[in-house]
Amino acid sequence: MTMRHPYTLTAAVTLAALLAGCAGQQTRSLPAYASVCDVAEMSVVCSATLAAHKASVAARGEDVWSMQARAAISTGKNAGNARIDWQQRGPLDYSVTLSAPITRQSWQLDVANQKATITGLEGGPRSGVDAATLLREATGWDIPVQSMRFWLRGTAATHPVPTGYVFGSGTDLIRLDQDGWRIDFEQHRSDGLPGRITATRGDSRVRLVIDQWSDATGG
Repeated sequence: MTMRHPYTLTAAVTLAALLAGCAGQQTRSLPAYASVCDVAEMSVVCSATLAAHKASVAARGEDVWSMQARAAISTGKNAGNARIDWQQRGPLDYSVTLSAPITRQSWQLDVANQKATITGLEGGPRSGVDAATLLREATGWDIPVQSMRFWLRGTAATHPVPTGYVFGSGTDLIRLDQDGWRIDFEQHRSDGLPGRITATRGDSRVRLVIDQWSDATGG
């Protein structure tokens, strides 16, 4: 039996589109200088570029940071805009706030001390030991929350193994195919962080415009 959850933020639709927008057909054209790397047949050049990318990410540090962004979301017959605020306080400690400017409604997911809590949906706060399971039970959607903190930072999640990488003129990742999902990264800063992220899957499409990145030092 399929249960429907009547949350008023267009919560299930917006949440799922924002965090689960993934691989599909509507993707941007790649520049002529792009290095397309198929994991099943990695060339020497691709292997070296991937190693350099991972070294750059490791030097940057990924455990403590924050991000604010605007999102344009479409999934099926639904479309809208939202703001996202992601606060990463450690490898397994973070909070995500999503707000809809028109309705002025919002929800927040907090994960800390091996416990996840989601607030802002009808019925009051809900808690669980696994963030993805909690979101699935609260909204009816499967959300790869654990992978999102890597994708937002312009790199691949630790697992599963990606099926394809596309690099730009340096070591910046401009496209990633992982776990059946596709994410495009644009307008990289000097430290490799993306300024725009587009995620597509079927008729779902999410475009993030990053307004601000901050690390542990406030930079």
